[in-house]
Amino acid sequence: MKLALVLALLGALNQCSLGPSASQKTEAGRISRAIDVLREASNAQKPELFAALQGASCETPDLCELKQLCVAGYAQHLQGLSETTRAKALFADGGTAIEVTRALDGARSELSLAEPQIARCADAQGAAHRKYKF
Repeated sequence: MKLALVLALLGALNQCSLGPSASQKTEAGRISRAIDVLREASNAQKPELFAALQGASCETPDLCELKQLCVAGYAQHLQGLSETTRAKALFADGGTAIEVTRALDGARSELSLAEPQIARCADAQGAAHRKYKF
């Protein structure tokens, strides 16, 4: 009888969540650091750091969602930066006013689309920090 009670309690404990595991906390910290480094980097450094975030491994579903959310936002941001660089090159190389204006409009559009996505990334990162306490 005692053995059955102990086994039942162990089974119940096994089903209960005791919080994030050490590996989940490590994973959360690693992904969060990659996001922070990307966010704080100069625009020239962002493509390389973006690739690092893209390549960061993830196993925990909500952390993979965090990573994908941030990758989507920063991909849009990098596209805007690329269009800005293209506009500068067009201007320097004597491109027409229409070409330069189109490139700048494209840059503005991409950066505007990226802004709310990056804000959601930051919110999700804060939620992960609270959940995983890394």
